[in-house]
Amino acid sequence: EHSELPSDQDRAVRLMLLAFGRDSDLLRHARAHREVIRRFGRFPTRNAALGRTSTPEEEAYLSQPGAGW
Repeated sequence: EHSELPSDQDRAVRLMLLAFGRDSDLLRHARAHREVIRRFGRFPTRNAALGRTSTPEEEAYLSQPGAGW
């Protein structure tokens, strides 16, 4: 779930679904992670720590309350 690889994100969602079911908060959290990777190809919250420059779209996302984890 913490990987930036789309295939890992898909796998995390499948595993959470199998282990905890459709109504699980853990599944919702895994889907949220996957959506960020689908949208940006990476976790924008890591950009500063990794010396990456944020795109304007990532900056807009990060400025929203509750963005990131």
